[in-house]
Amino acid sequence: MKKIILILSLLFIISPQIFSQITWVDVASGAEFNLAIRSDGTLWSWGFNGNGQLGTGNNTNYNEPVQVGSDTNWQVVSAGAFHSLAIKNDGTLWGWGLNANGQLGTGDQIDINHPMQIGADTNWQSIAAGYAHSLAIKTNGTLWSWGFNYAGALGIDSLANMLAPVQVGMDTNWKQATAGGLHSLAVKTNGTLYAFGFNANGQLGDNTVMNKSVPVQIDSATNWKSVDAGFEFSLALKSDSTLWGWGFNGNGQVGDGTTIEVRHPVIVAGNHRWKTYAAGSTFGLAITSDSTLYGWGFNQYGNLGTGDNIQHNSPEVVKTANNWTHVAASDGYIYQGSLFGFHATGLKGNADVICATGANYTGQLGDGTTTQRNTFGCNTGQLNTGLETITDQEKILLFPNPTDGKININTRNKIKGEYLIYVLNTNGKVILRKHALSPEVQLNLSSHPAGLYLIIIQNHDNQWSRKIIVK
Repeated sequence: MKKIILILSLLFIISPQIFSQITWVDVASGAEFNLAIRSDGTLWSWGFNGNGQLGTGNNTNYNEPVQVGSDTNWQVVSAGAFHSLAIKNDGTLWGWGLNANGQLGTGDQIDINHPMQIGADTNWQSIAAGYAHSLAIKTNGTLWSWGFNYAGALGIDSLANMLAPVQVGMDTNWKQATAGGLHSLAVKTNGTLYAFGFNANGQLGDNTVMNKSVPVQIDSATNWKSVDAGFEFSLALKSDSTLWGWGFNGNGQVGDGTTIEVRHPVIVAGNHRWKTYAAGSTFGLAITSDSTLYGWGFNQYGNLGTGDNIQHNSPEVVKTANNWTHVAASDGYIYQGSLFGFHATGLKGNADVICATGANYTGQLGDGTTTQRNTFGCNTGQLNTGLETITDQEKILLFPNPTDGKININTRNKIKGEYLIYVLNTNGKVILRKHALSPEVQLNLSSHPAGLYLIIIQNHDNQWSRKIIVK
């Protein structure tokens, strides 16, 4: 029979990776809501929730981040105008929110207010949620689309809406794709750029205003690295760190210093080496190689974070501009002839908070208010960076001892709220990770071989550890 003996463990012997503080690793901005993933694999959301796009199981708006379920294996998220997509680290695809045009890919047109798996495939690699359609790439390099197919935005040589993922052509060398208002863009592994869908404002970049229902190559360059689609314009990054824009430019969103419509890629103004960027409803944001953040385009709601509400036709440095690692811009949508979706979010170096600016009428900035800002406030989703070590073994009970492998943990209410339980082997590998809310939890290690293991119990404020021996 396997027996487990509990021994007090000193914290300095634990793998440094487990001790690193929980951080935000990704944030995505929809029209009036946001999704974000923490380093512990948990998923969070806030803002407008009228269509269930927050995934919280209800339709209540939240002006601060709330956790989506209890899973700890979320890997990638994408926020559309009113729907959400996500991939877990097992390669499964999930969707929730508005589904009037089949943009969730669940095979019907029923809205969902909690994550639902899309199909049964486990080889999804990347996703892009647009205004009312979706794109995704599998690990085999195939491109898939579903949802609203106005003007051929799905790229399947048809104008019919699709309620479940359908393959775009037969190519197997797609690297990255993005879904805009009514158009789509994608890059292949050979560095070529393609576009399809609505093109009335030249947003496809093929120097015409003709819609395309199948992917068409944009210019002859082979050094395109990535692309992002705004509502009626596009941005793309080349491997030489230059940023390019095209499409509708009435608000300066192309970033070339003018408000003239552009039907082919033109370089974004400024002699900068760009690292990452985001195309919003009618504005753009980008981070340079030295981690400085710039914004341009429509700015009536302060969504550029430049400290004013003035339109900028070329990149303008934002307030608190240094140390940026990630930026996201809100998607747009049209309601009664007006365009909405004007906020932005981002992460800085330590990533222990989320920064946000712009419109906030549904709590989309996540700072606990509905107050509009024109500079980035970095106080959303504050994570406590301090970890207090409790060495009193009686603070938390692990029993029975000895045991056959089933270990009961009782925190005796010393940990408030959510917490994580890790079990590591002697190589420092995590063999079990469990998310918990109850003060009493049971672990089952009976399937693991005899040996020395380490249990770590961690929340935002405290961290405990116990060494266990399985005999």
